[in-house]
Amino acid sequence: MKWFSNINTIADLRNRYKQLLIKYHPDNNPNTDTTAIMQEINSEYDELLKYFTSNQTSYQQNDYETETELKNILNEVIKIKADILVELIGTWIWVSGNTYSIRKQLSELGFDWAPKKKMWYWGKSTHRCTTPLDMSTIREKYGSVVYRARQEQEALNAN
Repeated sequence: MKWFSNINTIADLRNRYKQLLIKYHPDNNPNTDTTAIMQEINSEYDELLKYFTSNQTSYQQNDYETETELKNILNEVIKIKADILVELIGTWIWVSGNTYSIRKQLSELGFDWAPKKKMWYWGKSTHRCTTPLDMSTIREKYGSVVYRARQEQEALNAN
């Protein structure tokens, strides 16, 4: 990228874009034709914006505290001895299976119940999704990592 180097977040992208607008916008340069430069800048900006908005998976948009909290919550829920399936989808943790007996533990960890999906979830939302998505669509879009419940791990280790 010619105009946007070392850009890691949407906030970085927007800040750099504002700086470039001030410097190269044709209205700010009456004696020089900067139209071609602004077209290049706009093209690169659009390309990077599409990249960031379509790839908000893993930890790209999260700060260090959220990443650490996610890891801690994930470790805590994996330790629970129950017949459950723990799944990391993007930056969200989903828990399914026989969760009735551990519902208080999950609630104390900050999980909420999704009645339509019949699963518990934990995550930090940056925006509200207006279109309900099924789990297979969510898994396709953000990727999925499944962790075995602690009870299953112990049974596998015993064999």
